[in-house]
Amino acid sequence: MQVLSDSGEEQTGGRVASVWCSYRFALHHFFSGSPRDDKAAAHRRKKKIAIWISVSVAVLVGVAIVTAIALYCRKKKRLSRNNLPSGEEGREAELEDMAREEAAQGIDSGQFEPCPSALDGFGEIIRQANMKEIIVFLDYDGTLSPILTEPDKAYMSDEMREVPKDVAVLFKTSIVSGRARGKVFDFVRIKEINYAGSHGKDIKLASTTESTSTSEIVFDTLLHATEDIKGAKIEHNIFCVSLHYRNCSEKDMPRVQRVVENILEELKDAVKLTKGKRYFFLSNNSKFCKAIAIRDITTKKYIYEFRAPIVWNKGHAVQYIQRELGLEDPFSIYIGDDQTDEDAFEILRETKNGIGILVSEASKKTRAFFSLRDPSQVMEFLKMLVSWKRNQ
Repeated sequence: MQVLSDSGEEQTGGRVASVWCSYRFALHHFFSGSPRDDKAAAHRRKKKIAIWISVSVAVLVGVAIVTAIALYCRKKKRLSRNNLPSGEEGREAELEDMAREEAAQGIDSGQFEPCPSALDGFGEIIRQANMKEIIVFLDYDGTLSPILTEPDKAYMSDEMREVPKDVAVLFKTSIVSGRARGKVFDFVRIKEINYAGSHGKDIKLASTTESTSTSEIVFDTLLHATEDIKGAKIEHNIFCVSLHYRNCSEKDMPRVQRVVENILEELKDAVKLTKGKRYFFLSNNSKFCKAIAIRDITTKKYIYEFRAPIVWNKGHAVQYIQRELGLEDPFSIYIGDDQTDEDAFEILRETKNGIGILVSEASKKTRAFFSLRDPSQVMEFLKMLVSWKRNQ
């Protein structure tokens, strides 16, 4: 039984109103959707879009950074090779890169036309010499001796050893090798031959008792000039002479600087001053050196360094020996098997005062004019040269 009362009526009315409102809201939600739900969904969609955009931008930026780093490293690698202390090492690296690029393009040794044989073309070589005085340049490893797995045992055969002796009697002869000059001389032991070791950086002519290394001249000069400066130390590093003055007193440091300046002043007619570097020419030697002042106060590294030329290879060695021999318009024959010999081949091709002969069993891209297969053919060619000279 329903009990009617003021409170009851209020309770019934409240329930009816609540049901009616719920009904209206349900219909509105069914036909038009909830405004609150729409805002939440739109917010989620915007958030997802923003995330995707952020991820895409991050990926693109990452790819750009990786590409930039790769290009920078490649450029830095090339620049560092161009500025190596030893120009020959930079040259070897460049040749290796060229070989790799050629290999990647499908170029192999079989695609190059072989150079004509120097044995078959001996008459043509003599004709090109055109009655000029002939100078002979020889590599050692792979040219006078076979390539061995143990380099310390790369001695010439007894028969081969007699051939350079005969050549040296009749022609100005030089051996240009990547080995140290003293090591090459130990292998050959022919005093009439000029020796250029370390890819031509260390040269001793047969007519001199001492090496013509510029560094030795600088070393002796500095040693004498600093003998009364306490704390000064001169260090000979074959192709670099260092003047250390970190242990000198403050009052002696200007004296050290004057020693270097005096050397440059004596050669002022050939001094060129550049940013932080001075290049000077020694009148009794055709090599250039440079004096570099290295002063790092934080580590107290006070050094003057005198370095041999950065760019110096077998081609430069050939030119140097040609000049030092003092011959008028000679004709050079250079025989070598190594990539580093290409610099000498190039020089002779450019100057048109000689020919290069490549020693190789396979056809290669080369600047040489002729070829020989191996040391045995080198020996045969040199014998032909000796015989021709004797029969003149």
